[in-house]
Amino acid sequence: MEIQKALPLYQQAYRLIRAKILAGELEPGQSLMESRTAQMLNISRTPVREALRQLERDGLVVGDASDRVVASPTEEEFLNLYACRGALERVVAERAERLATDEEIRLMSESIEEAEDRAARGDHDGVLNANTRFHDLMVESARMPQLSALMETIRGQILLARRYVISDSTQAERAICAEHRGLVSALRGREPARAQALMDEHMKGDIERGTQRFVE
Repeated sequence: MEIQKALPLYQQAYRLIRAKILAGELEPGQSLMESRTAQMLNISRTPVREALRQLERDGLVVGDASDRVVASPTEEEFLNLYACRGALERVVAERAERLATDEEIRLMSESIEEAEDRAARGDHDGVLNANTRFHDLMVESARMPQLSALMETIRGQILLARRYVISDSTQAERAICAEHRGLVSALRGREPARAQALMDEHMKGDIERGTQRFVE
């Protein structure tokens, strides 16, 4: 991705910096001084300042104008985030069970297959992307714009947590894929109670995998 002069620079700067954070190119704790970041993007400091303010509102950047850094989730922040996510995902599971089309369920299955293939090859980024697509498909299938909007407010923090908090071991990736397969089975069977229970277990599994990283 490169800066395109025809578009508002602060929006482009926001998207570029966000993408670098979520891709791991900018790591938790890494400094994002306005002058240095502006130099990296080859633009002035003003659009960078606006972009960093937005990223701070997103929870991806912390600090103040003199010393902003990429956020590094604490255990308490991780648990709070997943308490919010778990409540929303439970609604997603119940509505997806009722409203997901056969085509959407097929695409979910494909994302699981891709995640399993990437895990077998040790491609952790590929696994992360495929698993993210799985959850995005579930949210879309819930047919609830307000819910999608709420999920979007914590999307960046969730992606950051997935990359740096939840284990990227092959064993953990396989467990996540198995949990996703259970959810797809419940959607195919149109079993709302089972779908919600399996989503609760999936969120519990993510929390256990995540908190383990804080004691390593």
